[in-house]
Amino acid sequence: MSSLKNIAKKIIKKIWGKTSVSHTYWNFRGFSLLTAGETKQLLEPYCIKVVPKSSVDLPEITDENDPRNVIYKANKFTSEEVYVWQHELKNGFISKHGSIVIDHKVLCTDWDHRGFEHQFWKRDKRPSKFTKTVIPLLSHHQDMNSPSVLTGYYDFVLMVAAKLSRIKDTLKEEDIRDIVITYHSFGGHYEKQYLELLGFNPDNYIDSRTYKLSAERVIFGNCGTWKPNVNEILSLKRNIESRLNISDMTPSAGNRVYISRKGRREIENEGELIELLKKFNFMIIEDKGRSVEEQIDIYRNASFIIGPHGASFANVIWCKPGTYLYELFSKSWAPDYFLYLAKINDMQYAAYQDDTHEEITDDLFEALCQDIYVSIPKLKVSLENILGKL
Repeated sequence: MSSLKNIAKKIIKKIWGKTSVSHTYWNFRGFSLLTAGETKQLLEPYCIKVVPKSSVDLPEITDENDPRNVIYKANKFTSEEVYVWQHELKNGFISKHGSIVIDHKVLCTDWDHRGFEHQFWKRDKRPSKFTKTVIPLLSHHQDMNSPSVLTGYYDFVLMVAAKLSRIKDTLKEEDIRDIVITYHSFGGHYEKQYLELLGFNPDNYIDSRTYKLSAERVIFGNCGTWKPNVNEILSLKRNIESRLNISDMTPSAGNRVYISRKGRREIENEGELIELLKKFNFMIIEDKGRSVEEQIDIYRNASFIIGPHGASFANVIWCKPGTYLYELFSKSWAPDYFLYLAKINDMQYAAYQDDTHEEITDDLFEALCQDIYVSIPKLKVSLENILGKL
């Protein structure tokens, strides 16, 4: 039966294309999938907060491995304004993967409808549940096989937790402990910890796959750009540091730390690298599970952080101004996410890019996973130059 279903799907895709099939199906069911522009227009009367756009000047970054290689050209990155809306949800529901459906209109709050369209042919068997107030935080499903789907720690902290912080700021003095939070879980232990650090009750989290939620009131926001609005990051930093009773003025241990990484983008000669770093009095932080508070403590007590590019560096938002971030990149994957965060947080920055491997250009996932080899003599010279000036 499943093979017949697959054959039918292939035939339909060939005739209409994947997106058209899904839209045709939902239109037949009486649903309209709105664009982001249509969503914004529809919700204009229900907007309760506008966070203005922000811009950050990013400097040129040359390669510590080869100064002739410019890893990033200087540019200004602008993040568009983002919103918070409030609406009734008596005549609507939250979809399996977190989309908001009101009066048969599917809102586009997070760039596209990939979550709503995912396996659209499967029947929704979730039991219905009604609550007073619900906050749906994300409308995407989790797919570890896709490099373009939100799945990891960086995505959660800067797309989901930051959005919740925006909503918290909007609600101001309102009691938020009874509000239900829903989205498709990332499967991380850190998720409920962030909910609690932001003042919400983690026991009120409901995975959107388990219940078909409707409510008297739904409060929600949109995702901005992949590098979030500066105001979002500062909001998250302010709310959680206030909860932990810390600030930029709180004394730091000033540790030099190396953040190890296992899985993809490992350092191939990590033993040699660690031997070098210990000569410069670096602490070695193993890649293992830690609570959010433990991660915050490591980063805010650091004066210099080095390691392969990875989601852990989302924690640089907890660093004190002036802290040094030194990223180690593969030949094929060097996004500027953490340069952006470092500049927002008034940090110093350097980068090293491996030149011993061929660049992968035909497979994004393989490029993202490529491991890194570090020239120990070149890194030694680089660290001597940088640390000698600090």
